[in-house]
Amino acid sequence: MIIPAKWEVVKNTDNILPKPSNAEIVFDAVSDIANDGFNRNILVLKQNIEENDFSSIDFIIWNYISGEKEYYYSKKIGEQNVKIDWKNTKIYSFEAKYSEDTPILKYLQTWIICDKNWYLITIALEKSNKNIERYEWLLWSFSCISHSASPSNGEK
Repeated sequence: MIIPAKWEVVKNTDNILPKPSNAEIVFDAVSDIANDGFNRNILVLKQNIEENDFSSIDFIIWNYISGEKEYYYSKKIGEQNVKIDWKNTKIYSFEAKYSEDTPILKYLQTWIICDKNWYLITIALEKSNKNIERYEWLLWSFSCISHSASPSNGEK
């Protein structure tokens, strides 16, 4: 994956990242600049699937709808059909907060199925960010072939 030049890959040597219950974190990067007290970030989760009888686009629609229930507050901003690594999928943009005490953030999110694994890719941005579309290229840089390779830093 390509990440902005001023972002750094998080190495979880100190176990600072939360452990997802049904997936593993395969990639995490964070901006070194805080905006409105929040550092922009990208997180990629991976989980093995036993049978792959559905497409990435079917999977993301089902997961977006079921995932809305996980938030204290959620409001969809947009949705678009895209191809990422030659696979049809969707990018959802939305605002959400996890609890009454957490701030509202903006998110870009997609799911990709590669062979027997799904990948959830989420970008989190501060609520005041007016141009979240400029971060879509981070999602487009995902590749099933190189998902385990080290990220490169881009200049976007």
